[in-house]
Amino acid sequence: MSIPVDLTYDLATPRRPSIADLGGAAYQDDQKDPPNEATMPSAAMENQNQKQTQAAHKVLPTLVISGKVNAGAIVLDSFQALSSLVISGTFTFVDNGAGDTSVTWPANTFPTPVNKPFGGITGATIGQIAVEAITNGIRVRTANSAGSATDLPWTVHYN
Repeated sequence: MSIPVDLTYDLATPRRPSIADLGGAAYQDDQKDPPNEATMPSAAMENQNQKQTQAAHKVLPTLVISGKVNAGAIVLDSFQALSSLVISGTFTFVDNGAGDTSVTWPANTFPTPVNKPFGGITGATIGQIAVEAITNGIRVRTANSAGSATDLPWTVHYN
């Protein structure tokens, strides 16, 4: 078995980790001298950890990104990514008009998404949001509570 040295999210073709990437979940205890599970790690414990980790990575967002208005322009407010290679300069923001922003990144920055992106308006503002996947990015549309396109702060989970 060959376990990657780098995060699977940092590979040239990033991916969510497989059981094999995490160690195979096939450890076995020494039958002659088995561990005392009350005081020692066991194969069953490690196999369960690997299975739980792989299951969690099936649903974890690979990116959580927030945008806000600053001096009339949409800018990056914050982000968290599972890849250690993603930096603020990874993202390009395009203002498509009031309440309409595209955020893109280079190809192969994130694994193929497993679900549709979703988001919400952040802060004390009441409004509406629609998020859609676009090629190598997301498009975020926001509106005020009356439904008029308006630049509002938002956070999107990209899975």
